[in-house]
Amino acid sequence: MLNIQYRMHPSISKFPSEEFYDKQLADASIVKLTSYNKQFLKGKMYGSYSFINISRDKEQSNHDHSLKNIAEAAAVSQIIQSLRKECFHEIQKTIKQYISDSDPNFSVSVRSVDGFQGGEEDIIIISSVRSNGVGNIGFLSNRQRTNVAFTRARYCLWILGNASTLINRNSVWRELVLDAKERKCFHNAYEDEKLARAIENSLWDLELDSLEAPFKKLSLWNNSNTASTSFRAHTKT
Repeated sequence: MLNIQYRMHPSISKFPSEEFYDKQLADASIVKLTSYNKQFLKGKMYGSYSFINISRDKEQSNHDHSLKNIAEAAAVSQIIQSLRKECFHEIQKTIKQYISDSDPNFSVSVRSVDGFQGGEEDIIIISSVRSNGVGNIGFLSNRQRTNVAFTRARYCLWILGNASTLINRNSVWRELVLDAKERKCFHNAYEDEKLARAIENSLWDLELDSLEAPFKKLSLWNNSNTASTSFRAHTKT
């Protein structure tokens, strides 16, 4: 079993050590150095480790039958925008296909949990996506995947999710939320004005789409009906 880790800031390694390694995972001296304390964004929410609660988000089915969460996506995008603005020269490791205006000093990598197996980054932002009233968390309940997700970051690990959903089942995610609250690493997204605005805008757009959907269907039906009539008129002639 791994017993000394050389990657994670101690505040990041604390929960995995207790949850997955029976408190036997020790921090190497290098991660205890003052230089390992990096504050990329202002505020306690963006310390080395935090759970950011997005209470009004909503999971939806995607076109490929996976799930998406517009509010969490908006929050992640806003955080990335703030990072690029505030710490332009801090983030390394470029994967250019994920940013339209690439810069050698700033890169963004978007992957599933499985895609990060064996990888590491300066900052990891996790979107848990799940947001429902029954506490259904699907594959998030897989402890191996969760271990991978929580142990990829060097300096900062920010986990976005709906606390009410994640705490509703007896799983590692429930323990994560409770641990974050106990350690005062639990923050509500609305504490950050820019983050709150991005989330509200995404929810507003989502609401507009749902209101416009019946009219889009009506328009589609009308167009379809017209095409059908024209076809029948053509065959008669």
